[in-house]
Amino acid sequence: MSVRVGFSKTTIKFPYINVAFMGYGKWANRGKSQSTPLHVRTCVIEINDKRLVFSNVEMAFITPGIQREALSQLDAKTVNRHNLMLTAQHTHSAPSGFSEYAFYSFSTPKFRPKIQKAYVEAIVESINSALAQVEPAKIILKEGKFNPLDNIAWNRSLKAYNNNPEIQEEVKDPRFALDNRVNVLHVLSENDVTLGSVNWLGVHATCIGNNNTAISFDNKGYAAQLLEEEYPNSVHIFAQGKAGDISPHFHGKNEQVIRAKVRIQNDHFYALRNGRKQYEVVKGILEDSKGIQLSEKINSLLFFSDFTAIEVSSKYTGGIKKQRTSDACFGVPFFVGTRVDGKGIEQLGGFLLSRINSMVNSIGNSDVDSQGDKDIILNASTKQMLGKNRMDVFLSFVDKSVAEMNLQYRAGALKENTLVPTILPIQLFLIGELILLGVPGEITTIAGVRLEETVLKLTQQYGVKKVVLSSYANSYMGYITTKEGYEVGEYESGHTLFGQWTLAAFQTQFERLVHAIFSKETTGIDFDLLPPLFSKKELDLRKLD
Repeated sequence: MSVRVGFSKTTIKFPYINVAFMGYGKWANRGKSQSTPLHVRTCVIEINDKRLVFSNVEMAFITPGIQREALSQLDAKTVNRHNLMLTAQHTHSAPSGFSEYAFYSFSTPKFRPKIQKAYVEAIVESINSALAQVEPAKIILKEGKFNPLDNIAWNRSLKAYNNNPEIQEEVKDPRFALDNRVNVLHVLSENDVTLGSVNWLGVHATCIGNNNTAISFDNKGYAAQLLEEEYPNSVHIFAQGKAGDISPHFHGKNEQVIRAKVRIQNDHFYALRNGRKQYEVVKGILEDSKGIQLSEKINSLLFFSDFTAIEVSSKYTGGIKKQRTSDACFGVPFFVGTRVDGKGIEQLGGFLLSRINSMVNSIGNSDVDSQGDKDIILNASTKQMLGKNRMDVFLSFVDKSVAEMNLQYRAGALKENTLVPTILPIQLFLIGELILLGVPGEITTIAGVRLEETVLKLTQQYGVKKVVLSSYANSYMGYITTKEGYEVGEYESGHTLFGQWTLAAFQTQFERLVHAIFSKETTGIDFDLLPPLFSKKELDLRKLD
């Protein structure tokens, strides 16, 4: 048998925890204690002279800096950007400060190199450990479903979901407005002992709310812990799938009353309860599903694209030609947040913000047509707030994060590059008859289904039987919605930074990636393009360690 697989699990060791958590963007949502440890779990697959490395980190998302620094410390002959898929399970209760991009450091406050280093060191240790533990194995692809009535997940943006043409009959119960399929890679030793598994079940790791002050791996971490207790001496990765519009919280009549009861019982207990349900689903699939043994072939490829300027294929725009993505722009719904997982400003505040924007924003959307009707508050590419050529538009007393943004702007710490990543990676792993897509953001249910179906249609002729997307991979670029969902104007569209053709851009680029792997056709791909580096001078202006 030429297939060899290794697993590892490494604990992240933070030098301090008194920083804001990443996810909710709340200044007060910061670490004071630790409820659970955080980990990096890695699965390495080797077949002959090729290998794939899949790592999942208990953190909010991966950054270009974390990917870069981890690769710089690994043996380049063994691990490179093409064969390493670095993902996050998206807990909102892990230390922030790890991103070099300014937008994600305002509430921390500032960039914290020691926090970044802690994540990187754990990633490197986990990968090297998994590489050292490879042994002969077989990989079984299994699939099951969870019962929506088990209350694992709810669609928090039902109106946007129902606006998609795929939905022929209006779905009224948000528990049924999702993809409840669960894909699992079950890895067995030569003697049929479980070595570990990787699964993709899309639901936000937000059982623990934005008033929390204790580090936690949330529902995904509890699920992994329970499964590892069930199968001693094995490692189990609960990765993310189509989680963009999927919440672990009840969404419907009396939702605030029900959420209040959860808070009284304790958010951490609720995370354990939700995690237990995910664990039971995956355990059932491991034990009851026969699956198919994947053949002995692997391959991988990654390339970066400038997502501010992708001309998308008309086959993904309904035939409309010459459509493009645009600057990274945040809309009003982003600042309003979601009432289910994380409220921002109040709805009235959002209304007033839209009115103010319409009165004072002299640029509007004329230069960024792909943004559609989005009320653009912040252009993160040009660093314009309300259309003004400056960032310190709002008074500092409005919010501590706003005060920090103003402070950094006036100190000249925001001059280089963009406020968020715009040079983004897309990646494809081929494992036998399975394709795994590395997607650097949060993708909504129908958008994810379309992307998987797009790639499956392109690759069935090569023997591919299943396409699974793995989100929060290698970088972070906000949300990916369908155009129809985008037009509804909920939180997810406000955070779909590159406009209404973002999904079409991913379909276009993944088609190019498929052609590059299977037919060696690389037209439209620039393999030399990489994310920009920040100068030491600028990082010094906004770092704190």
